[in-house]
Amino acid sequence: MCSCSDEAFNPVCGSDGVEFRSPCHAGCKTGIEKLEPTESNHSSTTIQNYTDCACVGPGGSQGYAVPGTCGNGCFHLLIPFMVLSSLTCFLASLSQTPSFMMILRTVTPEDKSFALGIQFMLFRVLAFLPAPVLYGSAIDSTCILWGKKCNKNTSCQYYNLDFFRQRFLGLQIFFVFGGLVFFFLSFLVLKRADSAERMKLEQMKSSAASEKQDMKDSKKFLIYSNAQNDKLM
Repeated sequence: MCSCSDEAFNPVCGSDGVEFRSPCHAGCKTGIEKLEPTESNHSSTTIQNYTDCACVGPGGSQGYAVPGTCGNGCFHLLIPFMVLSSLTCFLASLSQTPSFMMILRTVTPEDKSFALGIQFMLFRVLAFLPAPVLYGSAIDSTCILWGKKCNKNTSCQYYNLDFFRQRFLGLQIFFVFGGLVFFFLSFLVLKRADSAERMKLEQMKSSAASEKQDMKDSKKFLIYSNAQNDKLM
């Protein structure tokens, strides 16, 4: 198949279940055409089947090929994938309100607008801007056959589906769990700061109560000493 063009992309599925990027790469010599009527009362010919394919079939026998891809047998996983993706997006969206509340409750009133501005800036710098590049690089790394035009790569024609789902979903799982870890760490830090503030308030209350008790005791002592002096006089 040395004469086949690398720029050709017209996938066919062989009778042995192997997919080829074009009839030429499958070694097909004959195409069975079918006439189909059009809206303008004219007929057009479409290839229905390819025969005498040297690269299709076991041994030296020649098989046939049909236009189109062979499929991947994963169509039954589409609905579970959509359900899990929707659930993941829903759970990830639940973190927006707590993040706002955490910022509004942990900064001073005069710094709230500045803190929200910093948060949105970090969203754009650390998430919105690099995310398309990162996911695009991960997806491109799973390509096993690039299209060619004028000796330059164009779009990807075939992906390694196992690597595709592992890297695409792996990135999502990594960022979701990473966000949960940071939220948990923030919760521990804020809890420790809150407990320290409560202990400080309790110490201030206990010291104020002890001072108040000391004042009462000193007042009683003065009253008692004045009474004793009056008796002696």
